Amino acid sequence: MNNTLGILLIGFFIIVGIILTIVGIVKMIGSKKRCTHRISATCVGIDTSENHDFEDDSYTTVYSPIYEIYHCGQMLRIKNPAYSSICHVQLGEQVELFINPNNPNEFLNAKGNVGIHGALILMGVLLIFTGTVLIPVYL
Repeated sequence: MNNTLGILLIGFFIIVGIILTIVGIVKMIGSKKRCTHRISATCVGIDTSENHDFEDDSYTTVYSPIYEIYHCGQMLRIKNPAYSSICHVQLGEQVELFINPNNPNEFLNAKGNVGIHGALILMGVLLIFTGTVLIPVYL
């Protein structure tokens, strides 16, 4: 790999990393500002999906809890669109959520799980780190 391609690769990692980190932080702050209504929720189901890893042709089951909440006189079922390889709640378990009062389908776990926003931040930081580690290799 020539020097110019290496410099472009470093720049790509660092720029994409900065963008992902900023987007993750902005989205997390926005969600925390909108999701202000604390509510008790019961896990009434767990949605599962299979993720396929093409490298070793394996499958991993991922989970997304389905919650039932009582909001504005209505019983609602809500589900986080983000899935996790670890199921953090059990069927029937009661948890505290912060919901967006104007859109109860937008919610945060009161335990502080950061979900997809945290994943964006982590990926961004890892890309920035990778880019900076490559600097001495190509310069």
